[in-house]
Amino acid sequence: MQRDYKFTLGRRLDQQCFDLVMDVFRANTAQEKAPIIRQMRENVVAIELSMRLAEDLKRMPRKDYASAIQLTASIGKQLTGWLRHSETRQQAIRHGGRSSAHR
Repeated sequence: MQRDYKFTLGRRLDQQCFDLVMDVFRANTAQEKAPIIRQMRENVVAIELSMRLAEDLKRMPRKDYASAIQLTASIGKQLTGWLRHSETRQQAIRHGGRSSAHR
């Protein structure tokens, strides 16, 4: 494996993780959170695929890969919950009420 390829893969993974953190900020400040959260879920899958590639190419130790996948699975579950909450809240706002979580 060429050294520059290893660097490129690591750099891409770093950027994907940074972008995910920035998306959390964007979603927190947005009126309509759901589209951003959906994109974040896709980004988590992209991060998992990048890590899988790194592990397959022996650029990431299997133990580190396993730990990272547990984290991304947890993030994915949190995003799913956040998405459900956001959609419920947005529907309540559209129908002139507030969600029960905010009463």
